Amino acid sequence: MSKDLFYQCQNERIYFKRIDINDLDLISSIITDQDTIKYTAWPYSKSKDESLEYLNKLIKRDAKQDMIYAAVFTKEDNQSIGFVMMFNFDEDASHCEIGYIYNRNLWNKGYGSEAVKLLEDYSFRVLKLNKVYATIIGINVGSAKILTKNGFSLEAELKDHFVVSGNYCNLQKFSKFNTNNRLK
Repeated sequence: MSKDLFYQCQNERIYFKRIDINDLDLISSIITDQDTIKYTAWPYSKSKDESLEYLNKLIKRDAKQDMIYAAVFTKEDNQSIGFVMMFNFDEDASHCEIGYIYNRNLWNKGYGSEAVKLLEDYSFRVLKLNKVYATIIGINVGSAKILTKNGFSLEAELKDHFVVSGNYCNLQKFSKFNTNNRLK
C-alpha cells in the first residue's frame, strides 16, 4: 500500500498531510470538545497532556501498514481543520473502512464531503478496492448527510448498539462500491 500517495491527496480547497506532533493543537481542540467526540469512537480528553498521549497513539498506528491517518488542511490559509483515516483493510474482500473528524467550528462548510470524496478516489483509483464503508452513530445526521451526498448507501443498521448521553443509539454502516472493479 502506498501511503505516500495518500498524503498527496488534495482538491481545490483541502489537502492531506501525514500526522505529526505539530497536530497537537488540532487534536486537542477536537477531543476536548464533548459535542464533537460524542459522535465518534475517539476518547474525550480533559487536558492537552491526554490529547498528546492520544496523538502519539495515532502516530504509532499510522506507522503500521494497516492504518492510515492524515491531518486535513485548507489550501487558502493552511489552517488545520480535522483528520481523516482509513483502516480495517481486507485485501481478500477488497474493502476498507474510512473515518473523519473535524473541528466543530468548521462543520457545514463542505470540508467533510470533500475529504470523503478524496478518500473514495484514493480507495478506488489507487488501491483498486471494491468497497469503501463508514460506520457512524445513527444520531450523527451530519455524517450520514456527508456519506449520502457522496453516493454512499445505508447497508446495515444495528439497533441500540451505542449509548450516547444516556440514550441508546443505532450503529449505521454506509458503503459505496467501485463499479469499475467488479469480479467477473
